Amino acid sequence: MIIALTLLACTDPEAPALAACQAVPGLSTDDAGLAALSPLLVAAEIDLLKAAVPTRGQVVLGSEGLAKLRAQTTCAVTANNSAGSGRWAITLSRTLPTVEADGTLGEPQEQTLEWQVVSDDGARVETGLGIASSMRGSIDEAVEQEDYARAASSWKAILRTYGDPIIAVDIAEAEATEDAWLYRRKIDGWVERVDSAEITIAAKNDGDRDIVGATLTVTFELADGKRPLSALIGAVKAGETGRVTIPIPEDAVGKVLVKTASVQLR
Repeated sequence: MIIALTLLACTDPEAPALAACQAVPGLSTDDAGLAALSPLLVAAEIDLLKAAVPTRGQVVLGSEGLAKLRAQTTCAVTANNSAGSGRWAITLSRTLPTVEADGTLGEPQEQTLEWQVVSDDGARVETGLGIASSMRGSIDEAVEQEDYARAASSWKAILRTYGDPIIAVDIAEAEATEDAWLYRRKIDGWVERVDSAEITIAAKNDGDRDIVGATLTVTFELADGKRPLSALIGAVKAGETGRVTIPIPEDAVGKVLVKTASVQLR
């Protein structure tokens, strides 16, 4: 017991915490980040990083952008307290560039990180990646359910609680998706003309924003059921109407329903 306590007393928890902070761990990382973090993080978090699908932030920044981000990052330990059972609670201050929605690096920002260092395998850092990864999994579920508001708010919650700076890109894209999803309600589509072999669909932009385009679901009634088809409307200015003509299925016999499936905003 005396030997174990002596080894624990000699362990420096600040050094791995500072090195991990400088490597800017996130929900995912590139090869350089994984190489830097592998000797620093607990095994469970390394396994999560190895299996992680790259975030949009990682994709947009790329390895070059991530290298610049790390090079401009400075870290300092502001608190170091025993957490019992071979653990230390480490608070760090990290200053690094703000990541903009398009992946460019902006003005410096300061973050406060609260991590734990455990004495297992020397001294390794727990950043809280397990919880953050679980929250990311719930985002995929929200998107599948077309709950884009929950998806956007969950990305923001991860940024607040885990501090991955590059998911600013993911947040911006999630907010844009939510915005477009809500705006689709302002695109009103209807059947304007029916010819012998084709149908013209009109769609009015009743909102106050120009759109790049919209996808309409045109559902034809058949003798034995219904057949939904997609029709793409091009750019339509606010208050104006766009049109698209599509073939009529040979077995169509009844009504046609037009619904706006999605919108692309400027």
